[in-house]
Amino acid sequence: MADLSHEVNLATEASPVWKERETLTPDEVRALEGIFNLESLVEKKAADPEVTFSLPSLATDLYEEAFRPLGQSTRSYRNTNIIVVEGNLEYPEHHLVPRLMRELGVDISALWQETVADHKDVAKVVRLCRKIHEMVYIHPFLDGNGRVTRGLIHFALRRFGYYLPDWRVEGRDGYLDAVSEAKDNPQVFEQFLTKALTSSYKKVESQLMGDPYYVLTDKLAEVSQKRGQLEKFLNA
Repeated sequence: MADLSHEVNLATEASPVWKERETLTPDEVRALEGIFNLESLVEKKAADPEVTFSLPSLATDLYEEAFRPLGQSTRSYRNTNIIVVEGNLEYPEHHLVPRLMRELGVDISALWQETVADHKDVAKVVRLCRKIHEMVYIHPFLDGNGRVTRGLIHFALRRFGYYLPDWRVEGRDGYLDAVSEAKDNPQVFEQFLTKALTSSYKKVESQLMGDPYYVLTDKLAEVSQKRGQLEKFLNA
């Protein structure tokens, strides 16, 4: 089975991504195609220097790409209020979403410019990604908000040359708990994301150390250094 630790869907084992292809229903196949389409689009856009991070347009691009296979091709925000059956998060009324997205976009743009100036500073990268992740609390779309938000974080990390986080570092519930707690304490998500990034760098470091070709190369030293910086920030 492929390593899905970086996959934006954060699926449980009962979901399509954990099944054999021949056991999928037609709806599950379409849903899976949407997930792969979203991740492919993120990678493509992050590699294009002409593409800038504009929250409203980039978020709707990813949302449209993810749900097109399901026949939900749309660039619109939700036009109804969300009723939370379980959990302690409350989402804003739908008429507030456009303004909240614009305001969050302005905040992200300011942090983005700071990160551009020193993208080797892991603290700036983590804080930028934490701010991007705040989109989940606006919940601008009817569905897929976490998926799209994690896709936006992947865009930022790819653009600044970082590995993608191991979202399952504490299991799916660990991520959900961090989301809930970080609504009132943003540092909780910074800690979770730093752990997830550190886990990814440890995995890569272990792989490189097992290959004699990389043991004495700059690549291994670079990965080890970044892992150390992440651990330092985590323990600060």
